[in-house]
Amino acid sequence: MIEHDDMNDGLPSLPTEHVEHSILGAILTDPHAFDKISDKIAANNFMQGQHRKIYMAMRSLSERNEGIDITTVDAELKSLKLWEDPSCFIYLCELAKNSTGSANILHYANYLLKHGTIKNLREACQKIYQLTDENIEPSEMIDKADGMILEIQTSSVRGGGPQKMSNVIRELLNSLDEDPHPPLSTGFIDLDHLMDGGMRPGELIVIAGRPGQGKTTLGINIATNVATSSPDNGVLVFSMEMTAMSLAERIFMALAQVNFRKIRGKPMGDQDAVRITSAISRLKGDTIRVDETGRLSPSEIRARARRDVREYKNLKLIVVDYVQMMRSDTKYDVRANEIGECSGGLKALAKELNIPIIALAQLNRNSVTKGADVREPNMADLKDSGSIEQDADMVALIHREDTYKEDTEYRGLAKIIVDKQRNGSVGYFMLSFDGANSRFLNYRKF
Repeated sequence: MIEHDDMNDGLPSLPTEHVEHSILGAILTDPHAFDKISDKIAANNFMQGQHRKIYMAMRSLSERNEGIDITTVDAELKSLKLWEDPSCFIYLCELAKNSTGSANILHYANYLLKHGTIKNLREACQKIYQLTDENIEPSEMIDKADGMILEIQTSSVRGGGPQKMSNVIRELLNSLDEDPHPPLSTGFIDLDHLMDGGMRPGELIVIAGRPGQGKTTLGINIATNVATSSPDNGVLVFSMEMTAMSLAERIFMALAQVNFRKIRGKPMGDQDAVRITSAISRLKGDTIRVDETGRLSPSEIRARARRDVREYKNLKLIVVDYVQMMRSDTKYDVRANEIGECSGGLKALAKELNIPIIALAQLNRNSVTKGADVREPNMADLKDSGSIEQDADMVALIHREDTYKEDTEYRGLAKIIVDKQRNGSVGYFMLSFDGANSRFLNYRKF
């Protein structure tokens, strides 16, 4: 009567079968039992084929807000053409008759989830092994293997559901004495002030500007400031436009205050050599890692970030340069929808890894100049998508007036406009811009 489908794979079949009986029997006899576990287990967590079908029918009824009992489940199984012979009703009656109630249904669901995850991991290992016989590149094998593990992790690790606000408030008050996740300083005093101390775990921070305004420079300056502030601060940079060599040049120009363009091909002076040596010593170990692969998707960035966490165990910040250079995992007819998936994926990754992510973004080309006038940019000028501003916790826009006007009092200065801020204040502040050494500096007017 029961289809075993040879799915136990060495797991103890008797206890698992009893657990499945207990779960299904409890749901058939308690109208509220399904809601207690529906967000924890899915049909494929059941080992036995007919049990999976019964649970699918129960979920189908629940989604239509219809009652779950022997009669309705029997009818739904027949309607879905999952189990149409008379033995179905008899078996449902046996499950209900032998039910011990729903008191322990959460315990049973967790047990089933654990063994289901083990089963899925075994199957994934077999599929990964089979990939080695296929005529594909090793990099593609790794991507497919990562996808299988990610799918198992997504289905087996669930959120804890609603939390009691009293417990959350208690945790909040405890954090006032000692913040378990102190803000990460950007290295820029006024930016940290607007952010109430610095970058927070889980935040998506967008820095936007037109080409040539210095968004890459500002993003890399912040990354360098974080990496050099502590040997425990690892930074991962996804540079989809510039090569790792070009990025390294900018980092060292800023740290050493040596213009590589002027000294290239010429004998290096003693002062420049000392500055470069000092800059190298400030970047201890492998605190900055650069991935120069172009056109990455959210899933590829997620997989590579997870590998970085496993390998280095010190990841504190991710910088993505830049959002519009990404591609989505899904094909869209509208580019704005594709960019929306990318920005949403970055926000989800920030929350998952519990670190801030800085995403650099382009502004529309007509976002600043309008005829002979120069206007400051705003969030509406973000290129291709309004989803970026929706997903972002903070949006900072770079405006350097001296790139548009010869006669301006703001020569050598950049106005950083914080147009959106979930966890701090909006406003603006000034930074000095040292283009020769590819760096922004704290601005103080004396």
